[in-house]
Amino acid sequence: MKKIENQQDVQRKKKRTQVIVAIVLGLILLGSSFGVIIDSFGNTSSGKIKYQGITFTKDENNFWITQKEGNNLIFFYNPMQTENVSSKVDTIEKYYSLPLYIYSENQDAEGELYRNLDPRANSIVERVQTACPEDKTCDVSIVKKDCTNNFIIIEYSENESLEQKQNCVYIRGKSEKMLELTDEYLFKLFKIKQ
Repeated sequence: MKKIENQQDVQRKKKRTQVIVAIVLGLILLGSSFGVIIDSFGNTSSGKIKYQGITFTKDENNFWITQKEGNNLIFFYNPMQTENVSSKVDTIEKYYSLPLYIYSENQDAEGELYRNLDPRANSIVERVQTACPEDKTCDVSIVKKDCTNNFIIIEYSENESLEQKQNCVYIRGKSEKMLELTDEYLFKLFKIKQ
């Protein structure tokens, strides 16, 4: 049999339930605010950064996006995340309206070049085409090219380097650093970094 409750007991239970709900909601609100504050400390993974007067915005796919001289550029790393590899490479003006050939031992690095240099993305080069350096053995369907052509060669190596010889740019490094080195090269190519 159910106990008969007086009006005062009903009000007390109702008030207690309201207090508990208010405390729980307050804790949720406080916890989420605290999480946002903690996440914002030194976190370049969300938002924007400014480098040499150029704004880079991180998109929903974790790519850094910017514009430079009318070109829409997309990078895996931002300029503050790449190591300064000392090198002197030609700037983008050398590539205008000419074919660009790429040989790559790393698919991600090759994709980074295509993302920024393919004529469907930016009107810089006439076309981008896979090629084989004269000193390599490749599939017979791949055209052989040398350093008289604009040629980017990405190779695995124990030593990291960006090197220009005639019209060839050599990007060399370990597999795990190849994408970072490629972005470093693109930053130099587009005069974002020196």
